[in-house]
Amino acid sequence: MSAAIAGWLAALAFLLASGAAALLRRPRGGADPPAFPVSIVVPVKGASPLLAPNLAALAGMPFAGEIVLAVADAGDPAHAAAARLAAANPGRVRLLVGEDPAFANPKLRNVAKAYRAARHDTIVFLDDTVRPEAALLAELFARLAAGARAATAPPLAVDARTFAAEFEAATCNGYLLRIEALLDLAGLAAGFGNAFAFRKSDLEAAGGFARLAEGPCEDNALSRALRGRGGRIALARRNAIRPVGARGWRDVALRHLRWKNCTKCHDPGAFFLEIAIGGMAFHLLGAAALAELLGIGWWAGLGASAAIWYGVELALHCASGWPLGWRSPLAWVARDLAHPALTVAAAFTRALEWRGTRIEMPWRWPRPR
Repeated sequence: MSAAIAGWLAALAFLLASGAAALLRRPRGGADPPAFPVSIVVPVKGASPLLAPNLAALAGMPFAGEIVLAVADAGDPAHAAAARLAAANPGRVRLLVGEDPAFANPKLRNVAKAYRAARHDTIVFLDDTVRPEAALLAELFARLAAGARAATAPPLAVDARTFAAEFEAATCNGYLLRIEALLDLAGLAAGFGNAFAFRKSDLEAAGGFARLAEGPCEDNALSRALRGRGGRIALARRNAIRPVGARGWRDVALRHLRWKNCTKCHDPGAFFLEIAIGGMAFHLLGAAALAELLGIGWWAGLGASAAIWYGVELALHCASGWPLGWRSPLAWVARDLAHPALTVAAAFTRALEWRGTRIEMPWRWPRPR
């Protein structure tokens, strides 16, 4: 057996296994609201037509505890919507304004005050772009109650209105979701800051909120700190629904470059492995392998390999009920062509500007002593 055939069969096995794992993750029934009080921390920033409806829906959720809204500056456009919600829900919703200058990461500068002010041991970090769902929150709390060190939900991108937004949806849905589903079976799932539940006492025992500054990406740092306490980061069956709307190419490219750099800094091994498990490697190996196996031309082998890859992705979208439109297959192809280039670009990136702040992106962040 040639190296091309062996490599392609391994890649095919990974594709099918991760697809099956994603199907197994589909929600089954629902969990009851938590019997214990919780603090839901929501950092808010910028103007968005979805912000006020999202916050109002969250305030109406059936859970005991509080919602802590964190705004970096009173002049931020999000402040008005957050202030109205806090005024309409005294005792349940608190609004905290200001930044902690001790952190370089702008999100940590905003969230630090809310974490410290949280009244309850169980905390959920929830992005303001995530569509609030009672079933998702209940499942996160149930995972914690069942013994997980933390519970998180990967993003499912919906409502893509531009091709750039479709590109982001292609990365989140058909690619990231199935890989994380497979990793979760081995207890290796990543943590996602858009919906992340944990116990404050666990993080304090691991070194406190400062541990989130051990790297450019706070969700990776939080996951590593909690894993160090033992136990697993549990992936919810439900996804965190994120409307992506009408994103532009510059925004999408910078977000993807930041995500790639997060992997590079926090897990260099996975950074290089991503090239081997992506669509481009699958297609090139498949072209050579199928040409040899079937006695066909290289281009015919490439077409056959692509048909298998995108056929599996199409079937997974249909079976899972993920958003699917006429531009989706084009976005899948664009994703597979662009990701190797983004990996190379990230490899040579030493710093990125994020929300007006320069964030260092070294190959590996120094581990705590």
